[in-house]
Amino acid sequence: MISQRIGRLLTQIASSRSTVIYSRQTHRMLTEQDIKVTTKAASRLKEVLDDGERLRLEVDGGGCSGFEYKIRLDKKLNNDDLLWKTESGAEIIVDEMSLGYIKG
Repeated sequence: MISQRIGRLLTQIASSRSTVIYSRQTHRMLTEQDIKVTTKAASRLKEVLDDGERLRLEVDGGGCSGFEYKIRLDKKLNNDDLLWKTESGAEIIVDEMSLGYIKG
């Protein structure tokens, strides 16, 4: 199942050699202090993604039970998204609000 494969990728998050790309709306750059992905995890992510797909990380308010952390594949890029391209070419997107909850 794709969610299990993505989950395994995220357990490998630790360090990275990546290219950062800025937000079209805020002109803010993502850095390795924001999101860290190992070279192995980035390569595996590239294998899992179909053409045009990116890994989206997002956090939604969950009401009484706290926040909901969501991981999914997405082809859409919103104006408030920050886009991060790994050395392998895999792309990760996160909106500015969610970044504050997943940073590191």
